[in-house]
Amino acid sequence: MSEQTHGSMPLYKVSLFHGVRGERIEERILLNDSGTAPMTEEEKLTAGLAIPSIQYIGIVPMVNNIPTLQGICQIPTDTRFSITASSPKEALEKFGEVVQELSRKLQEHNQKMKEAEESKDILVPTPAETKAFSKKEGLKLVRE
Repeated sequence: MSEQTHGSMPLYKVSLFHGVRGERIEERILLNDSGTAPMTEEEKLTAGLAIPSIQYIGIVPMVNNIPTLQGICQIPTDTRFSITASSPKEALEKFGEVVQELSRKLQEHNQKMKEAEESKDILVPTPAETKAFSKKEGLKLVRE
């Protein structure tokens, strides 16, 4: 096994860039086995890696709403997404449009989930029903 993979994970040098409007971009550069220089295309082929040598990753803060029996628990997290670019400057320029596209997809997904919950074909248990199921009280989910 190559030292590079450290199990199955490639080694990267990561630089963080901040835009003037609060954008955050990671530049991930794939490193060679010694971790001292960027990996060449030949080294990538030898290692059997089919990943880009440089990746640009956008970062936006989000809050995950996790339903619990006590209510909604909000957990802050960073969401990362790929940006196709050839430089940090280009990645920062594309940041806004990529975030808008991801936001649109997320809204579509949430709308589909809401429609599925409202559908009579799919039953989503209430917190009380979930608690009863967890305690194996023999509750059957039947709604009319």
